[in-house]
Amino acid sequence: MSEIKSFTPHKTSNSYRGYLKYFIPIFILVMVPLFVTEAYIIHVLFLCTYFAFLSEAFNLVSYTGQLSLGHAAFLGLGAYASTYLFLFHGVSPLIGIFAGALLAAAAGFIISYPCFRFGLRGPFFALTTIAFAEVLSYVFVNLDAVGGAYGLLITFSKYGPSAKDLLFESKLSYYYIMLAMMLGIIYSIGRLEKSKFGFYVNAIREDEDAAWSLGINVTKIQVTAATLSAFLTGLGGTFYAFYFLYIEPLGLFAIDRSVEIAAPAIIGGQATVLGPIAGAFILTPIAEFLRAYFGGGLIGIHLIVYGAVIIAGAMLLPEGLIVGFERLLKRFSKSS
Repeated sequence: MSEIKSFTPHKTSNSYRGYLKYFIPIFILVMVPLFVTEAYIIHVLFLCTYFAFLSEAFNLVSYTGQLSLGHAAFLGLGAYASTYLFLFHGVSPLIGIFAGALLAAAAGFIISYPCFRFGLRGPFFALTTIAFAEVLSYVFVNLDAVGGAYGLLITFSKYGPSAKDLLFESKLSYYYIMLAMMLGIIYSIGRLEKSKFGFYVNAIREDEDAAWSLGINVTKIQVTAATLSAFLTGLGGTFYAFYFLYIEPLGLFAIDRSVEIAAPAIIGGQATVLGPIAGAFILTPIAEFLRAYFGGGLIGIHLIVYGAVIIAGAMLLPEGLIVGFERLLKRFSKSS
């Protein structure tokens, strides 16, 4: 009598559920702008995907157990490089974006290598990155070739609309491009997390000394992560310039810009793939609401309230929303 192979449908069902949990939010993000036509809502959605992308890039440093509070430096370098090449040399931002990203990556390497090589880690590395961004702000304020303190203005009526120049009449085009970039970085970091490099950074984050004893070159891995993080942040700098059409050093290199990049990852969960995404889609609408509600009143009050929200979130969920949510699900499943 021939054997009948057992059929286990639950495996197929589980795999479908695994795909669905990613497909559904992606489908919603793609479809919502088609039904919501208000320009302000599209603007907020763009900012959500934009800061999700930047915070995911920042999160690469977190994977190695370090904290950078100067990512505005890499954002600014990417923005200035591509904008300068476009305005003064006619180079398309589709090319300039990579020039800016490479400049940011070089800066990331220059700042991270001596720090990690000579043991400037933890709060010392964080302070070094803040100082680096402040130095760049001072340099660009006094650099007349790139507009000095006045910055650079991209005149839309002169250059746009033009797809090759990243100048679109509708904010929707920027949103879909940034959505694709956000999904791309999520997929890439998810794959990276499961690779040998991911094993190395996890080992370093848990215990640097133990990682050294396993033969892992901790300095090399940390510098690589910081350089890649700076490169990706530099890519985001170009989109900042060509979306807002204006850049100036005092705002672009400011500490609050670095906090905007870091906060989603800190609140959502550092060293997790989805933490920065969750943080960005929660914090960005809150920030925009506070800016709209308090912006016309007391100057800076929206930043104080926003800071209080971040502090409260960090105190209540020190490991981030994603880890907290996963623990809640485990408790619920055990109790049921």
